[in-house]
Amino acid sequence: MRRFWVLLTALVLGLQAGAVKVGVLLPLKEKAAMGQTLLEFYRGFLLAVDSVKHEGLSVDIYTLDPGTTVTGLEDVLSRGALQDADVIFGPGVSAQVNALATYCQAHGIRMVMPFAMPCAQIGQNPYVFQAALSQESLYPDVAQLVMENLADANFVMLRSDEHNARGTAFQAYFQGQVKSFGLPHSVLSVNADDGGVETAMNVYRPNVVVLDSPSETALRSALSLLRRFRDTHPYYRVSLLGYPDWLNLVGRYGDDFHAFDAYVYSPFYSNLLSGRIVRFTQKFRQSFGVAPSQTLPSAAMLGFDLGYRFLNGVNPMPLQQDFDFRKVSEQGGEVNRFMQLIHYGKNKLIQILR
Repeated sequence: MRRFWVLLTALVLGLQAGAVKVGVLLPLKEKAAMGQTLLEFYRGFLLAVDSVKHEGLSVDIYTLDPGTTVTGLEDVLSRGALQDADVIFGPGVSAQVNALATYCQAHGIRMVMPFAMPCAQIGQNPYVFQAALSQESLYPDVAQLVMENLADANFVMLRSDEHNARGTAFQAYFQGQVKSFGLPHSVLSVNADDGGVETAMNVYRPNVVVLDSPSETALRSALSLLRRFRDTHPYYRVSLLGYPDWLNLVGRYGDDFHAFDAYVYSPFYSNLLSGRIVRFTQKFRQSFGVAPSQTLPSAAMLGFDLGYRFLNGVNPMPLQQDFDFRKVSEQGGEVNRFMQLIHYGKNKLIQILR
């Protein structure tokens, strides 16, 4: 912990003429899960600052904790330390979004929102950059990406015994898109017998099975059904289409993902065993005395990638996530619509489709 505060002090006090002035407005003193996530993000961001400083960029950071209320934010902003900032990263809670966006527009400051929160001003405020959107907002991008890469498939909507709101919404949206494109599709229950499964499948096309839940329980049930079918019908081509949640299940189901030619849609992806990630983890531990969490998405890697992107202008080799910011309107801000398919192919190959 001492290293963390030493690094922070050095960054705040080592002000330089002509430096990029950066504000960080996050409730870093919060406890429990939210506080841990914000702290990991901030620490990853500091490593990005360290990287760009080694590349010759001068950066001055002002880190202020506005708590979780609008009053707390307004109190911090009223001190005037950030009125000439180049960019502000925050806020950490949705209650403060409108107030911070108003402040940034009034002072011509880019406001970078690291986490998925609604922003009512996005259509009229050109200074707002939303780095993360709700998964529902990205469904059109997912559908387009799937259609571009799997247009010859028969899509099988597999209904589980669960009532998962997010999964049901995704499957319903995706089924609507499949219909609008005029592609073959069917609906199948996870409790179907062999004949029912064969009726839903197409022997002449690849069959892409779309679950209505991202849970491990639903995935396990689907795999059990598909294994039985594959054992008696090896000539059918069967693939899975799944959720970002599955990236944290690769350790247990990686062999099944490859066996069933799985496609996982996700705006983020990282191979935690790759050399770059191992080196990042080592540097994180050396700097802050602890290792970052090993789940995806990693707040630490998000902090690094997003910080590097906005400080350096580009990030040709992100650790976890690339960004595709697009204007929402002529007068409005920009949202990140980056999406990809992680394809677990045969022979243990992993392919990234964008």
